[in-house]
Amino acid sequence: MIDKMLIDIAEQGYSSKDIKDTVISVLSPFFDNNNSLNQYACDSQLLSAFEFFVRYHYESEFEQGVRAVLDCYKETNKKYTQEL
Repeated sequence: MIDKMLIDIAEQGYSSKDIKDTVISVLSPFFDNNNSLNQYACDSQLLSAFEFFVRYHYESEFEQGVRAVLDCYKETNKKYTQEL
């Protein structure tokens, strides 16, 4: 699905830089490390996440769910790194 979305965006005249900048803009509130986001913004996994955010951005439950998952991940990661 992301392939069709990217083709459509490109056909509308947007450059790859425009697309990358938009991906970064949409996903940056969910990243603590913006360097990683900038580095991997065109990676297939982040592009797929971007597609979901574009598709479901109007549903507050989606964003809340993503934030809950990220909070769990961060908490688990924090505990794991403290144990090392």
